Amino acid sequence: MIAGQPTTGQLHPHLWALADYTAFYFGMMLFVLRRADLAMHAKNNALLSKRQYFSLNWVVLLIRAMFQSPILYAWQHYTFAQILGWVGVSWAPPITIPNIPIVAALLGYFSYTLMDWLIAKRAPAWVQEQIPSLPSFNGSQFVPAAKP
Repeated sequence: MIAGQPTTGQLHPHLWALADYTAFYFGMMLFVLRRADLAMHAKNNALLSKRQYFSLNWVVLLIRAMFQSPILYAWQHYTFAQILGWVGVSWAPPITIPNIPIVAALLGYFSYTLMDWLIAKRAPAWVQEQIPSLPSFNGSQFVPAAKP
């Protein structure tokens, strides 16, 4: 049984997990779509369309999605207190985060936001080499992400 799953028997656990994964990746794609829209509407724009943004960055997007998938798995199968226990924190939050697709979508969006920030600002060099940053666009030419 997936942690936090409704026990009413309305939906098979596999379908519930599929709904969570779909919502999680939908949340991630909303962040990426927002990023593509910002790049396309930038004052100095080198992109002709959002489709071009995805065609230029699909490898980076897939790599980052692969590194974020364990976040959803941990959220589905463990409680927040158990996850905190892995890093040595013995605190049980006063609320339970429900395991429903809308929360999975929010988790996908904010996990992508957090990964983007961590890679750009806080990650050690070896992590930045393994999980690439999304490139930026400057003027009329494509500028790859800067190497640290």
